[in-house]
Formats: sequence, structure tokens, C-alpha cells
Amino acid sequence: MTPRIVSFKKEISSIHAVALKRHRSGESARRVVQGISDSVDALLRRTFADDIASVGGHVSLVAVGGYGRRELCPYSDVDLLILYDDLARSGEVVERMVRLLWDCGLDLGHSVRKPEECIRYMKEDYVTAATLLESRFLAGSEALMRRFHDKGLTRYIKSHTEKFTAAKLKTLKDSLEGEGRTIYVTEPHLKDGKCALRDIQHILWIERVRRRAVDFDEIASHGGFSWEEIRKLEEAYNFYLRVRCELHFINNLRQDILDLETQVAVARNLGYEDDDERRGVEKLMSDFYRHARNVRVFAKYYLETKSQGAKFFSNLRRKVFSFPVGSNLSCLDGLVYLVEEPQFEGEALVDHILKIFRVTQDIDRDFSQTTCDWVRRSLSTVEMDLSRSRKVNSEFLWILQRGGNTGRILSLMHDVGLLGRIIPEFSRVECLVSFDGHHQFTVDHHTLRTLRELDRIEKDEDYPEPEFVQVYRGVADPLPLRLALLLHDIGKGIVGESHDVKGCEVAAVICDRLGLDDGMKELVDFLVYRHLFMSSFSERVDFSEDQAIVDFVGIVKDRPRLDMLYLLTYIDIRSVGRGTWTSWKGAQLSELYRKAAVLLETGDTPDIDPVKVLEASAVPEQHRDAILEHCQLIHHSAYTREAIPETMLSHVQMVKAMYSEDAPQVEVEELVGCHQVTFCLSDRPHLFADLAGLLHSEALEILGARIYSRSDGVAIDVFQVVASGDVRLEWWHRQQNLKKKLKSIESCDSEVDELVAQRRMRHRVSKRPHGIYRPHVKFLDKIPSDCSVLEVSATDRSGLLYDLATALAELQLNVHFAKVSTMSDRARDVFYVLETTDTRVEDSARRKQIATALEKVARHGQLGERKKGEPFAPQVKED
Repeated sequence: MTPRIVSFKKEISSIHAVALKRHRSGESARRVVQGISDSVDALLRRTFADDIASVGGHVSLVAVGGYGRRELCPYSDVDLLILYDDLARSGEVVERMVRLLWDCGLDLGHSVRKPEECIRYMKEDYVTAATLLESRFLAGSEALMRRFHDKGLTRYIKSHTEKFTAAKLKTLKDSLEGEGRTIYVTEPHLKDGKCALRDIQHILWIERVRRRAVDFDEIASHGGFSWEEIRKLEEAYNFYLRVRCELHFINNLRQDILDLETQVAVARNLGYEDDDERRGVEKLMSDFYRHARNVRVFAKYYLETKSQGAKFFSNLRRKVFSFPVGSNLSCLDGLVYLVEEPQFEGEALVDHILKIFRVTQDIDRDFSQTTCDWVRRSLSTVEMDLSRSRKVNSEFLWILQRGGNTGRILSLMHDVGLLGRIIPEFSRVECLVSFDGHHQFTVDHHTLRTLRELDRIEKDEDYPEPEFVQVYRGVADPLPLRLALLLHDIGKGIVGESHDVKGCEVAAVICDRLGLDDGMKELVDFLVYRHLFMSSFSERVDFSEDQAIVDFVGIVKDRPRLDMLYLLTYIDIRSVGRGTWTSWKGAQLSELYRKAAVLLETGDTPDIDPVKVLEASAVPEQHRDAILEHCQLIHHSAYTREAIPETMLSHVQMVKAMYSEDAPQVEVEELVGCHQVTFCLSDRPHLFADLAGLLHSEALEILGARIYSRSDGVAIDVFQVVASGDVRLEWWHRQQNLKKKLKSIESCDSEVDELVAQRRMRHRVSKRPHGIYRPHVKFLDKIPSDCSVLEVSATDRSGLLYDLATALAELQLNVHFAKVSTMSDRARDVFYVLETTDTRVEDSARRKQIATALEKVARHGQLGERKKGEPFAPQVKED
């Protein structure tokens, strides 16, 4: 590294250090980023003078994009436009300067153009156009800059203003109305998220080309929008910039997602002080949602008025093009407007507001922003307690009962503040961040998403999960289900016991206020209290045993409850966030649902006679004796319940091949949403851990596992897996790789740890950050089983199951069954284990040793590495 580069790096570090000091002292974010921009300006001008002075008359250095508007966050790209008129003369010199800047650590986003070329690129791409519109001269030839301004910017604005405006309005509309986009995310993207920096910039770009307004003050001065509206927009912009700068400083790199891992540090550094770190995060996120709501209100109105702002033009357009949809209501562009603002007060005003909601539900439309504003303002003048009004509660129940688009209507009610007036308890979960490690949305938004999902099930003929459509059609009255969805997480707004317990108590009070009969109240109460029961049961319990299904049905009691609980469980999981519902979860829940339904309908769980099952199958008679002998060797009732005869025959043939080839066998089968990998080999200690590591080495994530051991020393271990996205390989090749690696491991030519290390190095698989919440291990004694059942809850990461399985082996525990569940970035793994003496883990000191070791492994990785041939023994290293 040359002395000059060292000097440049020190100067860049100094720029960041000064900016950090100003930032942490509380100086406004705009001034901080402008200070960084100005310092980088000075550095670039000096570099230009030192390196391009010889051709300075033929080159111009122009700041564009975020750097052009003097908003350079600490680790943002430095966007440059390098103008030239003679590339043959200046090209090599420019290239040297760019290479120097790269070597110094500046992240350059640069382009080299002739001034006359720029307009062509602006016409082809609106993103490029927006970037170049925010240009600022830095150094070099002013004549080239004038040519760029005259033949590029000025010509573009004259000829393409309307096209550019239309494109940016469409982009803004797509951002606000895009599928799945919401401001109520727990990990918001400060730049590209809904109603974040980029959406405000779309408005600024439009105002720049249409009205030549270059900042917020100039937008406000044009009179189309009030000063208060613009101030709220500017405050949101400054808030986002400040948080974004903090993220850059904390991570020492460009980071624009306010993820859960860093929210505590961001809240603390930005002055959201509280004894409880979570309260500090709640205050930070509350400010975020407040600003995002203000941006959304402004942006929606901006879109409705086609960026005109002035009410005269928007009112005139509505009168000309809208059509009536009810008394004093009209519809335009799919939005409901008031023809004129009615003059009501008190109960009459509330009646009129409810009437607007009824009409809107009938025609399945949304409110316009002006209608939202009027309803919000009007409700603020109503002093009566809406939650105690029999008429209001009756209207509310009618909306829930009617269905079709209940989720949309309740979302509108929530936006304008009506839902919280009818159900005051719901206000406690407004913008509430859930700290359970997997929710991607705030509690209120997640709740409203569940109701919208039920609407989809009710009316979407092409719904992707037809089983749930069929179940829903069998529900006689959907009102209890809708109420349970609305109230299932309402207990999260109360500090104390678990939210299902608190939610159950709150739901009982709300149902009384709404005037429900005792039967419906009891059903809603059950669904709220048990809304986690079915998913938890399917993820933890080995329900291949009859008693498990009997216990489950004993709590559910009847088929209508089972159907509604099944729907509630599915909708709740699916509405948590992207990727939380998987085919594997669906298969687990569906199996539990079907078994429970059979028991409820027949009143019995019939014993399975392997002989009769084989006689009723298509398996050739000459194989049946071998299958029966195989079942006797396994001697596990679950095997005959779970495996169909054809699968049993496949296992028998794998055992035969293992003996004849003197080599372990591997079979791969495609299932719905996953693949099943079956291993057949000699049983031994540490086998489950080694197989987990082997699968991890092939970039396969384990969803579930079942371990069968025959009395003659043969193990048949079955894993359900999905392939990681970073390795693309045909499954036939994966099968061959697994077989080859397994043979090498069993002959002691390879070590599993080495294969795992190679995988992580080759594909740069790293363990995720530890996260805010520590791993937790507990023994589930209430689950009926001959084994001890322990659950590990931890932040998910690549290879977690392998590390846990290795720890269990080194703790001399035999794994007989495993269930793996991942919800977003949170893993919950359940293991059915026995001591090497085939006894349960009962001693409290032993349980504590196991829990401590597994929590340490979940957080930090493996307990230790074994040398080849070293015996397995508990080796719990202390900190």
C-alpha cells in the first residue's frame, strides 16, 4: 500500500470520526450527511487537481444521486458522473484516478459520458434520469458542465417532464399498494421500504421537474400543500436519515435494514433510554411507525390528486369523473369519496360513519385519503364511549358476520382510529413489536393480515391451499373464527402472563360487551386460549402414538372446534411473514388434523395389525414374511403406524443391499414440499449427529427426523430435508455424494467435522449473529413418552441441528426422534432422548448440565472436536 493511499484512508477515517462525533452529539442528520458530502468534495477536488490537472480542460467531475444532493451517509456509494470531450486524451488519466479512489476505500458508483450522451441514457431509464437530475459540479471543465446542463438536463425537463412524472407516480403507487408491502414490519428497510426514504424522494423528484422545487421549503411555498403536511414529510425524512447514519456507524458498512439484531444498540445510541432495553426499542419503533404513517397519508393524497395538491382541481376531477355509490358517496379510481362533508354530531355522526363503512364493504372498495382524513377528524369530536354502544357493537358484529372483505374493512377502521374506539383493548397492540423472534410485522398488522387471509380463503377460487377452502366451507358460522383471529394476540398488549392466557381473559370481556351468547363466547374463548396449541403439538409431539391423538382430541372435544382451530392455526402461521408457512408444516398439521378427525368421527383409534395391512396392500406375497420379520426386529409400534407396506419393503431391500455390498445405503424420495433421505447402516453412538452433519455438508436443511434401530444392530434413519439456495445440484447427484461421503465416514477415511468445515469454507456459510435473545432449553414433561423430551429454542443458523446433535452425543444421550421447526429466523428443535442405559433423564443436576451445554452450543457452536477414534464422552467446556 502506497503512502498516498495510506494517507487517503486516514483522511476518510477522519471524515467518519468527525461525522460520528457530530451525529452522537445530536446534530441534525441533514447537517451530518452534508458535512460528510462537503468533506468528500474537498478530497475529490484535491485528487482531481493532483491527478487530472493536465487534462482538466477536457474532463468535468460531477456529483450525482444522493451525493449530488449532499446526502452522503457514512458508507453510502459516492455517485459520480465524469464528463469528457476527448476520451483518447483523458481516458487513461481518469482511469488512474478512479482506481486510486477505489484503492482508498471509497465505494464509487461512477459513469463516464460525453455531455450529449446523457440525455439518451435518461430517456432509456427513469432511475438514471432521477440520478442525473440531482447533479452538482465539483471540479474540472465548467464548459462541459454547461453543455451537460443545456443539452442534457434542460432538454430532458422540457421534453420528458410528463413521462418522468407518470413513471415516478406509478413507482410510488406500486410501492404503496404492492402485494405484501406494509409500513408495519419489525425490520424496516429505511431506504427502499414502504413510505421510507425512496418514496419521499419520488415526490421530491416529481416536484423538481414539475415545479423546479429543490427542497421541502420550495414545495410548501407553491401552495398546493400545507406547511404542516410538508413539515411532517421533512421530519420523517430527517428521522430516516438519522437512523440510517446510526446503522452505518454501528456496522461500519452500508446497512439500510433496521434489523432486530441492532435495534437495541440503535435505540440506545439515539437516546431512547430505558431501564428495559425492549422499552427503548419500542420507543424507537413507535417513532418510526409515526413517521411512516405521516408519509403514507401524504403520499396517498399526493397520488389521489395526481400530485396537484390543490383541492380545487381534485374536487373538480371527482365531480366530472366519479359515479354515485350511496347517499352522499361517490367512487373514483376504486376509492370512496364524500360528495360533501356532512354536518352531524354525536351519535348521528357515528351512525353516518358506520354507514360509510357498510357501503364500502358492499362495493369492496377502499376509502380515499380525503375520506380517511374526514372520518379521523370527525371521530376526534365524538366523546361517547363507542365500546359500550349497543348499536355500534351490533353494526360491528354485522360487518364481521357478513364476511367477504372483513379484513379490508377492519384495516380501514384501524387506520382512521375507529377499531380502537370499538375495541379499546386493540389500541394496546397498535404498532407493538413482538419480541418472540419470528414475527415480521407488528402485532396489530399481523392480526389484520389474518383476517384478510381468511377473506382470501372465503372468496378466492384459486387459493393455493385448497384443503383449507374445503375445511372453511364446512364451518357453519364463521363469526367465532373471525373474532378469534381479531383477538388471538390481543394479550400481547398486557405485561404479565403469556399472551394466550391474558388474551383469553380479555376476549371474554370483549365478547360480553358485544353481547354474544354463552356458546359463542365459550368457543371464542377456547380458540384464543388454544391458538398456539395445534402448531405446538404438531411441532413437539410424536403423535404416531394413539395416546397422543387421544390427548389432543380430549382438549379439542368436537369437530367444529377442530375445524376452526385448524384454520386459525394455518392462518396465524401464514400471516406471520414470508416463508413462515412451508409444505412441511402443512404436512405435519394435516396429519394431526386427519387423525384427530377420524377419532372424533369414529370414537376409536384402531390397532394396526401388520399382517392385515400387508394382505390389503399391493406388496407381492413372497416379500411379506421378510417385512414382518423386519417389523419384529424394529419392535417399535410407531413404525407400523407410520410406514406403509411399500416403504417397509424398500427398507428391507436396503438392509439386504447393505449386507451384500458391505456398504451403507442411501435412498432419496421426493415428497410434497421437501425430499426424504433414508439411511441404512450399522447402528453406533453419534450416528444421528454424523448424519445431520453429512446432510449439512451437502447444503441440505433438516425439517424432521425419525430414528429406527433394529435389534440386530441395523439403523434406519429417515430425514425430511430441503435444499439450501446457495447450492444447485440434481438430487441424483446429491444421493451419490451422500453415499460416497457416508462410506468414507464409516471406513474412517473422512471426518464429519472436516466435511462440514469444507462446506462452510467453500460456500462462505457463517453462523448468524447471536441475536437479542438467548437460546433456551427446557424439558417437556407433560408430553407422554417413554423418552425424555427436550426442546431447544434458538436463533436459527446454518448447521445448528448438527451442532446440537453432536452435543447430545457427547453428553451420552441417544436420540430416538427429532422434530425441527423454523419460523423465519427462529428455530425450535425437539428431541426425544434416552440415557445410554435406556432410561429417561430424571436427575435435576443432569438436566441442568444438559440444558447448560445445549444453550452454549446453540449460541457459540460445538462443544469441542473429537479426534479420529476418540471415544464419545461428555465434554462440557466452561466459559
